[in-house]
Amino acid sequence: MSRYTVEAVVLKFTNFKDSDKIYTLFTKEKGKIIATGKGVRKISSRRGGNLDTLNHVIVTLSENAGGYKSITEVKTLNSFKKLKGSLGNSVRGFYITELVYKLLEEDQEQNEIFDLLVRSLEKLEENLDNEVSRVNSFEIKLMDLLGYGMYLDRCARTGRKYDGTWEVIKFNPAIGGFVSEPNVPGLVLSKETADLLYALKTKRNINKGLLSNGGAVKEANTIIKSYVRDVLDGNVRVSQMFGEF
Repeated sequence: MSRYTVEAVVLKFTNFKDSDKIYTLFTKEKGKIIATGKGVRKISSRRGGNLDTLNHVIVTLSENAGGYKSITEVKTLNSFKKLKGSLGNSVRGFYITELVYKLLEEDQEQNEIFDLLVRSLEKLEENLDNEVSRVNSFEIKLMDLLGYGMYLDRCARTGRKYDGTWEVIKFNPAIGGFVSEPNVPGLVLSKETADLLYALKTKRNINKGLLSNGGAVKEANTIIKSYVRDVLDGNVRVSQMFGEF
């Protein structure tokens, strides 16, 4: 029986037997893992509240020779109380953790994605403006890290860099990005939407005028959500429950 400690975000849990729960944890050291919390549903358990979904925690695990993992100790680093107190931001938090749950395989270390997830939850916790674009930024970066990156800084076909001067700007979902050729099919974008997508992709400072342009923000969000659904080959449960956000 081995024993070790990991840093983790709680992605989800299911009830098991009379007093246990089975947790899906996204750990910095070992990627996505499954572990059992024995007795956490008992009123006397001190661990149960520390293992709420979205919590950023330090977890000590025991693992037997067959790979069965059991949670023995847990310490909360951040419960994201303010985030969970906002309906909009809690939905966004559950959405980005569900993306990680659905897109990552078990037992594969993903340090960059772990840090991205924690930073994104912390930003939502701050409850600043432009939460939609914050989630879009997470989606774009997650796609990049998983090898599904969108071409939002250049033409996906020709490699021509986007500079805001193209005669026509389109997004082709089959190719996964901008296309600058008039004869190639795609959704015609406004310059403002293309500028916003470009800024989100390149991590450049986003003009406040773009972030206050409701039409551009909505169109960019719709394009990114549609692309993510295609990668997932289906909807995210949170989106089905609450609609597009």
